[in-house]
Amino acid sequence: MEIKNIKTRYDGYLHMYEIEYENSEGEKRSYDTVSRQKGLDKEHMGEKIDGVMIVPIVGNKVLLSREFRIPVNRYIYNFPAGLIDSGETVAQAAVRELREETGLEAEHILFTLPPAFSSAGMTDERVAVVFVKAKGEIIGSDNINEDITSELYTKEELKEILESTSDICSKTQLVCLYLLLAEGTV
Repeated sequence: MEIKNIKTRYDGYLHMYEIEYENSEGEKRSYDTVSRQKGLDKEHMGEKIDGVMIVPIVGNKVLLSREFRIPVNRYIYNFPAGLIDSGETVAQAAVRELREETGLEAEHILFTLPPAFSSAGMTDERVAVVFVKAKGEIIGSDNINEDITSELYTKEELKEILESTSDICSKTQLVCLYLLLAEGTV
């Protein structure tokens, strides 16, 4: 496979591109993709770390948010997440987004997973997952463009959520499963 050309189809909050490529049999094909990057070029696709997902641990509980997501027209379970601002590190973005979306303060970062692609069949977006020990009082986001509520859950309650709903982000689902496996709850 070889990318031959990238055409901009739309520039907005997300940028849509048509990627012209040649398949393994030499046929010219096209593929639609979205990116957070304006002016996408093949030499730099997938290099930038776009966002963070934060896994807050408060005592022996885990914080999950329920957020209205416009593309699916419903509330889904998710961990707090957001974009990395210009000049911010992954850790700085995680601390800021946790505070903005939940009101919690990060006591310390437990560990950070290397950035990974969020949905490589659709976008070049990369997200780092940051596990934090957090404290404080949970409050909702005051951003008028976000509808987010957050709650603390025991491992047993996480298991119940995993077994009972499909209204959950797949990354959140996998991290919850990891937490349950690490505790021997599953």
